[in-house]
This record gives sequence, structure tokens and C-alpha cells, in this order.
Amino acid sequence: MLHAYGFPDQFISLLSHCFQIVSSILVNGCKTDPFLSKCGLRQGDPLSPYLFILAINHLSIFIQEELDNKK
Repeated sequence: MLHAYGFPDQFISLLSHCFQIVSSILVNGCKTDPFLSKCGLRQGDPLSPYLFILAINHLSIFIQEELDNKK
């Protein structure tokens, strides 16, 4: 999606690296062993709303184009 908006590859790579940082979670109050995230954002990540807006805007444009073409 970021490619579609013209973001440079270096910026996209930097964001992807942020998502894959080793992390752990709390399960019943106990911290788990660290693991690599394969996709998505952590809950409460400040980037989440911005990336959602970019994605939903692109989806909205796609739906409008399909409606205009009567598909």
C-alpha cells in the first residue's frame, strides 16, 4: 500500500523493520520469551491509525471506481 502512495523503498523498509523487532507479551502476568513478529502492529502502536487511514483511503477509492464501472 505504501508503494501505491509513492513512499520510498528505504522508508518502507524502515517501517517493516519496526514491526519485526523482537518483543514479548504478558500471559497471566508472566512475560513470555522474546519472539519475532511476522506481520501486523502491536496493540496501541502509534503508527497504527496512520497506516489504517492510508489503507482505508485506497480501499475507498477502489470501491468507488468499481461502482463507477458498475461492477
